[in-house]
Amino acid sequence: MKNKFYFLLYCDRSSSNIYNSHKFLIEELNKKLKNFYLLNYYYLNNSKENFKPEKKNKKFKIFEPKDFNELKNFSSNKNVVCILINNFGNNLPSISTNFIFKKLKFKVSLLKDIPTINQEDKLIFTKIFQSLKYKIVRLLTNKFESFLRATNLLPKYEIFFLSNYEKFKKIEESLIFKFGLSSFKKIELINSRNYDNLKKKKPELSKKFIVLLDDFFDHPSSLKLRGKIPYKIVKKHYKLLNIFLVKMQKTLKKKIVVCIHPRDNLFKKRKLFKNFKVFQFETLHYIYNSYVILFFDTTSILDGFYLKKRMLAIYSQYNDENVKYHIKGFKKYLDIQNLNIENLNFNKKNVLAKSSKPIRSFISFTKKHIKSKGNFLGSTIIYKKIINI
Repeated sequence: MKNKFYFLLYCDRSSSNIYNSHKFLIEELNKKLKNFYLLNYYYLNNSKENFKPEKKNKKFKIFEPKDFNELKNFSSNKNVVCILINNFGNNLPSISTNFIFKKLKFKVSLLKDIPTINQEDKLIFTKIFQSLKYKIVRLLTNKFESFLRATNLLPKYEIFFLSNYEKFKKIEESLIFKFGLSSFKKIELINSRNYDNLKKKKPELSKKFIVLLDDFFDHPSSLKLRGKIPYKIVKKHYKLLNIFLVKMQKTLKKKIVVCIHPRDNLFKKRKLFKNFKVFQFETLHYIYNSYVILFFDTTSILDGFYLKKRMLAIYSQYNDENVKYHIKGFKKYLDIQNLNIENLNFNKKNVLAKSSKPIRSFISFTKKHIKSKGNFLGSTIIYKKIINI
């Protein structure tokens, strides 16, 4: 009988991003499963890139196959069960990588455990051909893969784990799913990653800081959508932002801390925010201890929803059209107010009034997207289901 091995799939040069985003799930599966690995398929997706293996991690086992043969040799005589995280549609296995998984008889389940506000990326009219190409390629790739799975040219996902209650009900009641024409065999509603983190850790909460969740101008998906924004434009944005933050700090009489994206450049950001402390991989801690959260366009605010934290969306004329479009969406769907950082005409009373306004909307959102499965940990449901695949 073949030994069962469990792979959490990811595609990146470093495991720090997947570990930061799904630390609790990884630690739980690593503790409960005998043969658990993080499997990086980056070099299967990007076969022309030079192989640069990551340093060994003492906390968990990582396998980074350079090519098909290495993955084949490693997985031979093993019954392989995989979990693929797809929260934002980025860095997914290419069609050729999916066929490799098929050839090796990997049993793959899909996980979508970070809620998203229902917003599509907006076309950037100053970069219309680039952004149109990005959206069309992404759409056609997704549709083509769904077709391959629906027709069994690629194996269907074993289980689709998701935390969005409305989407779960829609899929469950659809004829496509009932007649076995969807891209997955089963569907399972779970609580979100955000709920698991708060339920298990039971962190201490405070209102000590004003927390800025900074924009990541060089996010890979943003670069594909609109190209690189010239650094002189970026510097103008940060000059305005620093002036705004100084005024906000004086107005609310709370210290400001800046939290940046896991892929961002900490050294560069510390140079841009000389008067403030900048942190990476500590966003959750500071959200838990926030008085007001200021943000541009990020899903990191979701933990603030569950905790009913005050928050404001902010922007400048130098943010791209997609960021501004999403900020309008936050107001439309969740009543999160926004503020142009060039406008310094604010006081404590109106900042607190505006930042408190969406809290009532967070209760409904939490029930449907964050805590949609009662008091059950999402990681527990995932574990119980995958050991029976």
